[in-house]
Formats: sequence, C-alpha cells, structure tokens
Amino acid sequence: MFNKKEQIKMRINKAKKFLGLFSLFMLTMVYPLFGNFLDIKFSLEGVKEEINKPKLSLSAMMDGSYQNGMEKFLSENIPGKGFMVRAHNQLLYTVFNESSNSNVIIGKDKQLFEPEYLDYSLNIKEQPTENEIQILVDKLEKLQTVLEEDNKQLYIFITPSKVRYFSEYAPEYYKECAKNENGELAYDKFIRMTKDTKLNIFDSVAFIDTHKESFKFPLWYRTGIHWSRALGSNVAEAFNKYLIQQSGYDLGQIHVTNQIVSECLHPDADLYKILNLLLPSSEEYYNVEIEVEEGKDKPNVFLRGGSFMGQSLSFLITSNIFNKDIHFENNYYFTDLYSNTFYLSNFNAYNEIDVESYLKQSDIMILEVNEEKIYTMGWGFIDYVLENYVPEAR
Repeated sequence: MFNKKEQIKMRINKAKKFLGLFSLFMLTMVYPLFGNFLDIKFSLEGVKEEINKPKLSLSAMMDGSYQNGMEKFLSENIPGKGFMVRAHNQLLYTVFNESSNSNVIIGKDKQLFEPEYLDYSLNIKEQPTENEIQILVDKLEKLQTVLEEDNKQLYIFITPSKVRYFSEYAPEYYKECAKNENGELAYDKFIRMTKDTKLNIFDSVAFIDTHKESFKFPLWYRTGIHWSRALGSNVAEAFNKYLIQQSGYDLGQIHVTNQIVSECLHPDADLYKILNLLLPSSEEYYNVEIEVEEGKDKPNVFLRGGSFMGQSLSFLITSNIFNKDIHFENNYYFTDLYSNTFYLSNFNAYNEIDVESYLKQSDIMILEVNEEKIYTMGWGFIDYVLENYVPEAR
C-alpha cells in the first residue's frame, strides 16, 4: 500500500495531467476565436484555392455533397490556419530537414534549390543535341539580320544557374542520379557553337567566373534561387559597359555600390518565403545603390526574358539610361519605367500583346536567357518575331 505522502503525490500528478488535457481542450475550443488575428500576421504565401461555402439543401444532404463541400470549406477557411501551417512547416524544416513544398529541395547546410536547376546542372535530364542548338543559333542569326534591316540591334544576355556555383550542396541522391557530371551542358554547347558567329552575346557566367574572387558579397543566398541583388547589379554594370562598346550609342553608365541592409529584399529569399515558415530568413543581405554617368543618347529598348532580369537589366531601365522601354518577363510585361503592368494568359500568348508596334519603336532588343532555359530561349518569341515581324525597309 502507498503511504499518505505517495498518495498525495499521485493525486497531484493526476491533477496536473487533467489540467494539462483540460487546458489543451480549452485552447482547441477557443483557438478559432483568436485565430483570425493570427491570420493577419501569419498569412500564407502562394496560390490559395478559393472555396465557397456550399448551399444547404435536402438533396445535397442526402447525397453527401453538402458534407463534403463543408469539410473542404472549413479546412480551407479555418481561423488560424496560417499559423498552424507555418508551425508544421517550421518543424519539418528545422528538425527533419524536409521541405513542405515539392518545388523546393533542401540541400546541405539548408541550401535551397528548385528541382529543374539540379536536373540541368547535374546533367540528370537530357541535354539538347548539337543539331537542336544549331537550329537555335540559325534562328538568332536570322533574327539579327531581320532587325538590322530596320537599323535595330540584338543582344543576348546569358544568366547563370545557382547549382553551377553550389553543386557541392546538392542532396546526395541528386548527385547519384547524375548521368555524366563532365558532359556538355546546353550552355557549353551554345557558347561553343556561337563562338564564330557575329551574335552579340554577353556571358554572365564568364564574367562571374573571372571576377567572383573579388566580390565581397554573396553570389546567391541559401534562401533563394535567383542571384543576389548585389551580384545581379554588378553584372548589369558590366553589361552596360559592353553595350556602350558594342552599340555605338553614347549611353549613360551606371556605377554600382552594395550596402548591407537589416532586412531581406525580394527575391533574395524567394524559396524560403514559399516554404511558409514561422521564423524569418537570417543572412547578411545587401541592397543596391546606383549612380548614373549621363550619356548623350537614349535609344528605346525591348527586353524579353525571365525573372533573372529583375535583379540585373531592370537597374538599367530604372536608372533612366533608355528612352522608351518594354520589360517583357515570363508572362507579363512592364512599360514606361515600370509604371504600367500587363499580364498574358501564358508565356507564349504573343497575340495578346502588340509585339510589332513595340518592336518598331525599339532600337535595341535584349534577349535574356538563363543557362537552364537556353533551348527554350524566349518561349517561342524568336519564332513569333520571325513569322510576324516585317521590317519597314521591305
């Protein structure tokens, strides 16, 4: 038999367990009352599925559609869902080193990647053949000829993949899937096969490889897939010099300095952001400060490319070294110093934009392409221009 002290101790322990369970029960019951306030601070990033509350009817009750619809509605709209999701995702990320988003891969030291860049840079997916690259080169040469008939210039701006510089941080199972780590990538073939052409190509990869030891800032962050704002702005400054040398225009020249800032600026933590975690990213982030050396000429420019333009070529436009500008990125485009934004239904819905008018007003076309996207450069834009644009000289 237990003595009196042991009996009291057991009762206290039982009371503690009861109070703990009761507190948890009460917290669960009252959580929806303050969950809405948590949602304000802990909203979720990404696409949210809008689910309307189902209409109550006898037939819907009888066939179960109302119950199913109500379950989906409550699941999507439960107060405090944002906090609960972020807390769950933080546990996966911090404790188990697992990603809550299938589009984000967590590598060594919490380096974040997108699967497609790993597949490309580690030579896991099939690379385009030399014949396919040659077809692209021929089209670019033809496009350059068409533009030159209208006294316009074409430039190709190649941007790099994060994995190129951080492959040692890739998960081991990706490295094991690599078919041939020493094989030629699409980038290698493109550079080799354009070497003897007259195409104006600015290779950011070559520039970074030459200067990276002198950079005092991160090339990429663990938290992002795009190059850092600091790196992109320095590449833009170099491209600006190249453009002045090649174009014959007395363009303005930007001069970049980079300063450490207390908060992360988009898109330096873009992958971390879509993981929907509780804790903010914490790295040493840099912002961009630009001084402009004025030039005498301000040609009109047309940019077509992807999201890497946002931390590079965009600085040339915002520095006002051009006159009229079109920044056409993915499936949206900006005009007039980013004061107007327009969206297309998809990446190649070129019938939804007056390409011909924008091209006719432009003096310079710049095609940006990330090395991982070389074979799909412009998402059909090159073909569209060749098929639909007629130079005024004809």
